[in-house]
Amino acid sequence: RILFMGPEGKRAEAPAACLIYKKDSSATDKKAILHFGPFVANQMPLSAKGQRRRAWTLTIYESDIQEIDYQNATDDIPCLWKTALWGGYQDRRALRRLKKLLPLTLNDVIAERHWKFGTGLHIKAERNKSKGKFNPAPLLAGKSILETNDLFTFFFVPDEILRPLPSERQFIRQRSGQAGIGLLFAPHILISATHALYSDKDFIIPAPKVGIAASREDADYLKATAFYLNSSVARYAHFFHSPLWGISIGTISPETVGAIPFTRLSTEQVRKLAKAYDELAGREQAYLAEYAPLQGAPLNLQNEVDREVNAVLNIPESLSMLAREFMQVRYQLSKGKLGDTAIKPPTGDQLKEYGEQLRSQIDDFTRRHHRITIQTGLEAIIATVEVTSEPHQLQVIISDKPSSVARDILHTVKEQHSQWAYVQRSIRIFDGPCAHIIKAARLLDWTRTQAVQDAADLISEVLDRTEPHYESVTY
Repeated sequence: RILFMGPEGKRAEAPAACLIYKKDSSATDKKAILHFGPFVANQMPLSAKGQRRRAWTLTIYESDIQEIDYQNATDDIPCLWKTALWGGYQDRRALRRLKKLLPLTLNDVIAERHWKFGTGLHIKAERNKSKGKFNPAPLLAGKSILETNDLFTFFFVPDEILRPLPSERQFIRQRSGQAGIGLLFAPHILISATHALYSDKDFIIPAPKVGIAASREDADYLKATAFYLNSSVARYAHFFHSPLWGISIGTISPETVGAIPFTRLSTEQVRKLAKAYDELAGREQAYLAEYAPLQGAPLNLQNEVDREVNAVLNIPESLSMLAREFMQVRYQLSKGKLGDTAIKPPTGDQLKEYGEQLRSQIDDFTRRHHRITIQTGLEAIIATVEVTSEPHQLQVIISDKPSSVARDILHTVKEQHSQWAYVQRSIRIFDGPCAHIIKAARLLDWTRTQAVQDAADLISEVLDRTEPHYESVTY
């Protein structure tokens, strides 16, 4: 979208890749594959000029570079290249853990319970039907159809987005047949790329949207399923199991939805999740009732959804954190976007969470306590890890006194690789009992997930040694 732009400013939509290869003379010990997937948010000059500008230089940012194990590539392990572009080893490990926690897929549960599942109906007006591919469907007479792509509610279907289907549009594609017709009867779920909506109203789910329909006896189970699909964990797994989502078009399919990890729910689990769904639906309806139809801003209930799903399905906090932060921060960079939240400076609370995660990871590994001090700045931030002899855990210290030291260091290490390419690194400085991490002042670089990675980098270099005093080394 950035490198390939037409004369009128229209962005290319098809994904592009450049492969660099050479003949390998070694019979064994294949070298790792170097993978570089640059994001617009890391192209500083382009970010400053705005999204409509052309990119004349490319910044090689270290977080965009990964090494892929040759054997993993040969084995074609699931989600390998999707996580290489969008995440990393943490994400591959998280997806494996999630598969163990939730050993079935949504497809398995749907098949066991004999639910209807698939893409909605392909509706056409009579004048547009071509070469007999569309047949009249008298069953649709008097039915309503969902008439919007922008769903502004998350837990109920408002009457404002349903329209009676006129008689001249009561024609359906032959292939969509019975499967799509079965989805219009409630109770059913409308599934989009962002969330799943349960409804007990009959209405037509149009293609290419995906739906699930069940019997009245399974209404609560279906509602519980919708609640789970709205969780960060389910959306995170859906994103990485979808080959196109986040790379090319953003549509979903029954194949990718059906691959979402799931499990058989007990009667008690169904009761808890269905009750939570009803409670949040009531809150959302009450909130939107204060505004004119379609005018109220959405009510953000994601944290409540995640807490309930994690508790009912016993999802570990570390896995939930990774999924939640991915959907709230890194996911914003899709389709060449800068991500308003991702590139904004982190708040004091967010830096404290980063520091606590960093401290926890390092303390647990080294079995001693470290002092974490974070000094904020307008363009760069310094996090200092200090080895101590304290017997108890230490509080993270956040200093909001502006300093230009971190900014100056980051500017100094920016290296011009060629006329068109620059290399920008984050910095780790080891000075006696202290290690300093210096990075740009962007939330993207200061999440709890990034703290886990930063701790691993420090541990691998210094903190697994037994002596608290180290030789000064600058990277």
